[in-house]
Amino acid sequence: MQKNPAFQVGFFVCFPVLPFCLMKSARTRGVAHGLFFLIDAIWGINTSVDIVSWEEQMQSLDDVCCHVRRTADDAPSVPGFLVQCPVDVHDDATMVSSVLGEGVRHIELVGVAVAIDYVDAKEQETSRRITLRRVSVYDGGRVVWKAFCHERRALRTFVCDRIRCVVDMDGVVHDNPALFLFTELGVDVTLPVSSVQDPHASTLSFLGAIAFGPCGKVLRDGLTVLAGLAHADGLMDDAEVGVMLDYAANVIEVGGGELAVDGCSVLAGWIRRLRPEREAVDSALRSLAADAAACRTLLRFAVRLMDADGIQNPAEFDLVVAVQDSIQ
Repeated sequence: MQKNPAFQVGFFVCFPVLPFCLMKSARTRGVAHGLFFLIDAIWGINTSVDIVSWEEQMQSLDDVCCHVRRTADDAPSVPGFLVQCPVDVHDDATMVSSVLGEGVRHIELVGVAVAIDYVDAKEQETSRRITLRRVSVYDGGRVVWKAFCHERRALRTFVCDRIRCVVDMDGVVHDNPALFLFTELGVDVTLPVSSVQDPHASTLSFLGAIAFGPCGKVLRDGLTVLAGLAHADGLMDDAEVGVMLDYAANVIEVGGGELAVDGCSVLAGWIRRLRPEREAVDSALRSLAADAAACRTLLRFAVRLMDADGIQNPAEFDLVVAVQDSIQ
């Protein structure tokens, strides 16, 4: 991914307050102003790059926001997929619980981008690009996808058995949505709700035995942020995927687990499909901001990710070295 000094500086200086500043109000910018003074206390970061004025800090922050928003606002490009989602087709934004059932197991899949052919309850057919938020399995066996619809620019829900096919980011068509979730993302939606220890936990197979542990959410949030950075230039390359796999292995190891070879393969496929929208990155950063250790780990791998393409000018190099020295 191509970088510029303002983006590097803005990320390292503003990372802890970015979640609050992605919103556009003057009040949140005021909050950000105060939080800048807490950065060194949180991370102990001293860099060789002087950012002496608030105006320069805010300009750097604007550069960061611009990169995240540019990534989030661009709908994913799916080879061979033709969008068909007329404005006169009515969408139901929510499903009634009495129809779906009360017991539910949520499987978080924030940031996974695909395209779908969908037929709603009124037999209206649409073809749209979506970014998944979660898959919910109800006690009656109904499976519902909650996703950000890029055609509607809003959250929508889709009943799994009404999805005619799923088209992945490589243009491959999958006729069985449930099988796609299992074979491509490691998610088993056939498990009864009552058989799962924690109904709100993810059962992604690459988390293995620690699926119900605390590192599951940290891992998803961290990968969401890293994916947003990797897509800042519109392309996530193999080197960046490798850095994200190393990050995942680190988080899982800290949580007491191990990323097996088969889990690594599943995770790599999941990472390549990540295309988180702005709200997902915002939410992930808010969550991670409460954990100083998780922030330091993420920052270290963010530095590696931004260097993964081998392009580095002197100012960026000085900043990267200083940050790495301070957190190791």
